Amino acid sequence: MTSRRRRLPNRLRREVAPARSVDARSAPSHRLIRDAIEAEEIAVDWLHWLGYEDAARTGSDRALGIRGTHIVADVTFDPLPMEREVLAALVADSEADPGCFFSFAFAGWSPETYNWADEHDVPLVRFTFAGGLDPSNESARRLRAR
Repeated sequence: MTSRRRRLPNRLRREVAPARSVDARSAPSHRLIRDAIEAEEIAVDWLHWLGYEDAARTGSDRALGIRGTHIVADVTFDPLPMEREVLAALVADSEADPGCFFSFAFAGWSPETYNWADEHDVPLVRFTFAGGLDPSNESARRLRAR
């Protein structure tokens, strides 16, 4: 009798793939977000689609995980909404020019953060449960692929 071993997927193992190249005509496809690294990868794809070709993950565990020549972005994969004070501190620490700082978050932002972000031209982009991105304030909705 031949023994067949069923190979079960190892759900704990994860290989880090580079950000996917994105067709300039269409937005990045939805895909599963299991951790902060995958959230950053999707954010990089979206920024490439917007025309920030050199946006890349910094690979560090600290905030401001994406940088490029004209872009700085924070990607938050926390279960709680980001508070205004935290976002304001990140923007100040980034030393980014106005309109060049992006905030990506899974849980979103507190209500007062939305007003502050619009006043300071900070696009807020939320990760959806389906693995997509949802522009969440006026600054983000004004963005278009270049």
